[in-house]
Amino acid sequence: MWIEVIGIVGMVLLLGTFYLASSKRIQDNHYLYHILNLIGAIAVLVNAFFNHVMSVAAVEVAWSIIALVGLWNIWRAHRKAKDALE
Repeated sequence: MWIEVIGIVGMVLLLGTFYLASSKRIQDNHYLYHILNLIGAIAVLVNAFFNHVMSVAAVEVAWSIIALVGLWNIWRAHRKAKDALE
């Protein structure tokens, strides 16, 4: 039961984040966009893993890695901008 709830929450986060980005309410170069994607992907991954749906689990692992790379790139850009000001 709880695994299904976790999966549904993850799906809502992923779709909601996509909607927010598509409607220009959130930008893909901000932390929030990637954090919501990461949390959503992990939630769906947990559900897929416990339900033995490995194809979905693989997609969510990739989605999580993409979100982490996005977070890393934003952090690195902010760090570079901060260093340039000093």
